[in-house]
Amino acid sequence: MRKLLLLSFCLLSVIGYGQILNKNYTWNDLEILMTNCKSPACQASTIYTTHSYHIESDTVINSKMYSVFIDIVYNYGGHYSDTVGYIREDIQSRKTYFLYKYSKDETLLYDFSLTIGDVFNAKTFWGGWEYDTVTNIDSIVYMGQKR
Repeated sequence: MRKLLLLSFCLLSVIGYGQILNKNYTWNDLEILMTNCKSPACQASTIYTTHSYHIESDTVINSKMYSVFIDIVYNYGGHYSDTVGYIREDIQSRKTYFLYKYSKDETLLYDFSLTIGDVFNAKTFWGGWEYDTVTNIDSIVYMGQKR
């Protein structure tokens, strides 16, 4: 869930309100794993992994158009590319959805139609539900655009 929230923040901070999917965007994050291993078998006490996410081709799943969401992972062992899942946005309803590659159910990532007082829920990748209430709506001007 932490990666989903981080990715959500990155998506919003980079592109703000409006169409989210754009094949020209790349989102990057750095994951650090620190270990306390003192054994000579341990090669390093800190492992760095960088993820570079981007939108690739389009595909149709269950009669809905999705964009393929790719994660390129760079670490001490080299790099590899993996399809994380599929993402789509419904411009009319102002909602964005994610379909994890091993799931049959899509998850609501964003709902820009919410107003103060609305209760919303989101299904996590691990099957739980989270509920919350919109208490504030805010925006900033960043690089000349309202976000």
